[in-house]
Amino acid sequence: MGKFKEYLILTSIGFFNFIYNLGLFFEEVSFLGFKKWYWKLKKEIFINYFLDTPYQIIKREAPKLEIPEQELIYGETPLITMKKILKLINCNSNDIFYDLGGGRGLTVFFVSKFLNIESFGIEIVPAFVKKVNQIKEKLKFYKAAFIQANFLNVDISKATILYIASTTFTEETLKKLTHKTKELKKDAKIITLSTPLKGEHLTLLYSKKFYFSWGETQAFFHIRN
Repeated sequence: MGKFKEYLILTSIGFFNFIYNLGLFFEEVSFLGFKKWYWKLKKEIFINYFLDTPYQIIKREAPKLEIPEQELIYGETPLITMKKILKLINCNSNDIFYDLGGGRGLTVFFVSKFLNIESFGIEIVPAFVKKVNQIKEKLKFYKAAFIQANFLNVDISKATILYIASTTFTEETLKKLTHKTKELKKDAKIITLSTPLKGEHLTLLYSKKFYFSWGETQAFFHIRN
């Protein structure tokens, strides 16, 4: 009986998660469905990850990497959520966007098209970077760029918008990230998820809850002093 109850609970969670993400998808389509590049991008991502999912990639490559596996837990920012986040920070054509932990590249591709600005994804998992670069060349997303590296070792000084999906990051990584943001120029904007960054060189402006693929999460908006 215990195992059956556990099965029912897991099945229910899976069902409600499916409905939840389906709702986010429909909202996304109502916003981007008329864009040809959106459907081409969705198609390429589906083809590239249909037989080799992000979960499988991480499980295969995590043992070879220099960071804790928990920091590779995969979750994606829905494009409709990214649009709402960008709306709050008053972006302009001179901004340069960096996503620390680019994953499948969806956020970087979207920002490069939606704002028509240079957008960079820093991703440590080689398979993700290989795939996103292939997609970039095929679809001619020339304002998007992807770098295979530990983001703690990459120069981020030219970023004016720094996006960090930091929900699964360790305290040690968050401390290193806080120190790394000293590289940014004055007035650069930093968005983190779940946890704010605390440093004398940073001011936390506000926080707000948004919907992500894994559920509702607090986003924190900082500015470089």
